[in-house]
Amino acid sequence: MKSELPQCIALSAWLNAWRAHRVTSSDCANAAESITGFHTILIDAELTTWLDFLGAFGSDRPRACPALPAPGNPHGVPISALGSAMNSEGFVGFLNSGLVTLSPGRMASYSDSVHSIPVVDLQHARQAFRLAISESTKQLVDLNVLGNRELADSSVSVASFLHLPPADNGRHTESVHQAFTIAQVCNFALEHSSVVASRSADAERVSILTTLRNCAYDVMYAIAIHYA
Repeated sequence: MKSELPQCIALSAWLNAWRAHRVTSSDCANAAESITGFHTILIDAELTTWLDFLGAFGSDRPRACPALPAPGNPHGVPISALGSAMNSEGFVGFLNSGLVTLSPGRMASYSDSVHSIPVVDLQHARQAFRLAISESTKQLVDLNVLGNRELADSSVSVASFLHLPPADNGRHTESVHQAFTIAQVCNFALEHSSVVASRSADAERVSILTTLRNCAYDVMYAIAIHYA
């Protein structure tokens, strides 16, 4: 199970903190290097440092929006950018065009691709997440879902987080950690739990966990977008 915050969320948070002048260009470039593991980004087959990449925006610093496409849901990323397999580290889209592709163990790349990655509303995402937690807890108990609690706890306890930028709102970091942990639990439960009563009940389990996981990711997307 993946135990680190997806690069697209961490990088978007830093880019939006930089956009709001909460961090310097040097700090943002250093964070981008730490997150991606590379000092440079590939643009039109040429290597550019992250600092020069940021400098190219001048005073017009665009909002950055993260996206983690899933089968059946490209999350606003153009099909041409998805490649033959889904990208586990995701994408960062700039309004209204421009796309950073993030790949595990590979250098990030930038293109002028037009996309429709949504700007997730933070208040709505928080409300939907709270409701999903409340409803799913009762629904899963009623379904009598079977699973290994100790194994689930151990899988979450080793989770690590790429550092996030400083913010006036201390809730941001706490909320990202909470949402990521719940998403981890959902991913684990989808693979390692079951409802033996019937196929329809097990399908309901999958639907409940998937909805909760998606709400958790929406909170992380929204916080990264509005990070300041």
